[in-house]
Amino acid sequence: MVPKSKKTPHLPQNAVADEWCTRYYFEEFNITDEWMKGLLNGAPYLCSLVIGCWTTAPLNRYFGRRGCIFISCLLAIVAAVWQAVAHTWWNLLLARFVLGLAVGAKSTTTPVYGAECTPAVIRGALVMMWQMWTAFGTFSWRTDFLQCWDRC
Repeated sequence: MVPKSKKTPHLPQNAVADEWCTRYYFEEFNITDEWMKGLLNGAPYLCSLVIGCWTTAPLNRYFGRRGCIFISCLLAIVAAVWQAVAHTWWNLLLARFVLGLAVGAKSTTTPVYGAECTPAVIRGALVMMWQMWTAFGTFSWRTDFLQCWDRC
């Protein structure tokens, strides 16, 4: 919950739960059930946890670190296009699950590959940069989201 403040009185209480991009497909697919909204929002994370992270070992064994990252990126592109053209809620749910496969494999392989490619002197700092820039990207998107809430 985002508390209303004097600075942003127009911001609704559920601004974090109903993200800028998700408020459209709930209306488009006529989704009113809160559990279904939660499942659609959390599908990539659920799939990443249950399946995506566990696919890392076989992908790395057969394709190597760079191959695993490349396949994950291709899968993420396919999932993004699939989400853009989804015309039913279950089609969107499947696309978001596929995105979770990509996120799980990429998120576990990228830090390992970064650690293998860097000199020992700066290894810890460079491996943590991956997480720092991921958090920075989320922060900058949130900041932009909160700034343009009334214009979007």
